[in-house]
Amino acid sequence: MRLPSSPRWVVTLLALGACGVFGADRQNLSEPRHTELEHEPHLEPFGECREFTPERRAFFGELHVHTRYSLDANLQGNRATPDDAYRFARGEAIRVGPLDGDGQPTRTVQIDRPLDFAAVTDHAEFMGFVGACADPDSNAYHRRGCKMFRGGGSWAFGLLNMQTAQRGRRLKRHMACGRGGVDCDEYYRDLWIDTQNAAERHLDRTPDCEFTTFVGYEYTANPFTGVLGNVANMHRNVIFRNGIVPERPIDYFHTQDLRVFWERLESHCRAGDDGCDVLVIPHNSNLSSGLMFAEAPPGSRAPYTAEDDRRRSDLERLFEIYQHKGSSECLPGASSSDELCDFEITPYNNLRSAKVDRPDELSPHDFVRDAFGQGMWRQRQSGVNPFAYGLVASTDNHLGLAGQVHEALFMGGGGAGESGGGPLPDRIYFGPGGLAGVWAEENSREAIFRALKHKETFATSGPRIPVRLFGGWDTFDGWCGGDATERARTGYDRGVPMGGTLPQRPEAIAHPTFVASAVHDPGTGAYPGSPLQHLELVKGWLDERDTLQVTTHLLAGDRERGTLNPTNCALGSEGAHALCARWEDDDFDPTRPAFYYIRAIEVPTCRWTTRVCVAQEFDCNSPSPRPIDTACCHRRMGLHEPRCFGARCEPGSTDPCCAQDVVQPDIRERAWSSPIWYVPPDWVTGETQQAT
Repeated sequence: MRLPSSPRWVVTLLALGACGVFGADRQNLSEPRHTELEHEPHLEPFGECREFTPERRAFFGELHVHTRYSLDANLQGNRATPDDAYRFARGEAIRVGPLDGDGQPTRTVQIDRPLDFAAVTDHAEFMGFVGACADPDSNAYHRRGCKMFRGGGSWAFGLLNMQTAQRGRRLKRHMACGRGGVDCDEYYRDLWIDTQNAAERHLDRTPDCEFTTFVGYEYTANPFTGVLGNVANMHRNVIFRNGIVPERPIDYFHTQDLRVFWERLESHCRAGDDGCDVLVIPHNSNLSSGLMFAEAPPGSRAPYTAEDDRRRSDLERLFEIYQHKGSSECLPGASSSDELCDFEITPYNNLRSAKVDRPDELSPHDFVRDAFGQGMWRQRQSGVNPFAYGLVASTDNHLGLAGQVHEALFMGGGGAGESGGGPLPDRIYFGPGGLAGVWAEENSREAIFRALKHKETFATSGPRIPVRLFGGWDTFDGWCGGDATERARTGYDRGVPMGGTLPQRPEAIAHPTFVASAVHDPGTGAYPGSPLQHLELVKGWLDERDTLQVTTHLLAGDRERGTLNPTNCALGSEGAHALCARWEDDDFDPTRPAFYYIRAIEVPTCRWTTRVCVAQEFDCNSPSPRPIDTACCHRRMGLHEPRCFGARCEPGSTDPCCAQDVVQPDIRERAWSSPIWYVPPDWVTGETQQAT
């Protein structure tokens, strides 16, 4: 049901909640323990792991997962604790919903293989509310807001989450938490401390260094936008370097101004001398309605200043390019004819449309590649590029399933208010999400955080594909002929790794050279990986009119390689186990700024939607169609037409397989490197340098 855009619907929901339309209270909300920190936060050691690699190794992890401490996840039946999320990430089986009549999870799930690192990032907003409403002894328990919360349902989800869009705490206070939120403050403290304790309990401090955890949370900015009352996604994950963290998260209820949010992170964490450090990772610009990369904060006419850009670039070094709610890399037809932009594009541009399944017209300004261009232009104005991001991916899983990314194992992500159920486990446009990759010397907090901060990171859509990119003014002759260790040494000695900026160009060198490699994910015995199709480089630059131009260059492999049997999802034998290449930018213009990143692409495989339908033997010609037949044969699934497999959709295509609301039945899984940047020596003028 679509909620009316006027805030008057809030009053109606309050009245309905008082009448008990949400049903009986849900059971087993599991009140928090009244607890204290179980450890003394301190600076973490570096170089104490048994396996230490100076040339750095690839580690795969999850920096965006939700447990029952998140309001939306709790309302959808998530009973997983932060401990459960970490146990799952380490390879243990846990129980998840749907819940039975006693409020107990009914399914058992286990990741295909353990992760190297993870962070639980519950929504900071409403954390105390969730705790207070679970405790019968709290002052909030019998108030209207808590009764609505315990009753559950989409109405409660809509009303309570809408408060973050309304930029205030007043309704929350009167509904449950009392004046000033005082009746929820103690519970907020308890859940935040338990989040820290869980990260500490699962951090492997032995010399084996098998699993690393980080303390984190999500800043849930949901500003209204447009005349329809749409809700823009401006969310950010906040990841701390170690256990030295602020006493309380800086959440959207305490400040709706991003400038204040950044200032407080600096003053409450980085300004001290106790070792607190933090990174902020924006995500889902594809659902931000043009606000994520706007020139001014939401609701303000005053543009970001040079100091704002400096603070932003220092804190927001990474960007989540892909997750459960789609890809935010690029939009088909924007700035180039890049066909690989047509990857997991959700047909929504804001959270409300995603919730009510209302397709929108999409804009390239909501995608990070466009922001790369805008950032280079802003750098000329302010002296700082606020969008010189490194790239990661995550799941945003709201069932506590950290790193559950395999298409064959997808059982719903619980995002955007979806709890699964029916013949398909989730909205067809959503998916399992991806993983964050880093190149680090060892699997420890300090080593991985350094890699994150230096942006020596990469993103994958799920498979564990280690990609590597170096660039510089050296020729890198014979780079692909060496082994991985020798390549890395050469890359660091003669160039810069992904996430870096090319040094000043020597006069005798005409153009930069880049070297890249990727290795396929072997998978497991039960779930073997797929070979690589090709490796390509994406170059973007500002032309003489400061307009972003983009070209893609095939480095190795074949863009047409790989066959897939749509009747049983069986793969052909084509593909490569590893790809390596050296590339010179012969069209290099030393007067224009540029960025370079690589993508490693797997051969086509079946998307999760197709796997579910094939496994249940769907039949589009059945005289008595089952629910699964009806769902799988809907035109939006792309399964009723065999030719939709492998369809290559150019912008403006009239092919029904290429309609905006049709999902691709096959998927070309991939990995993205962080970019390497080039800044002309006179791009930042003396005035802008002085201003920063």
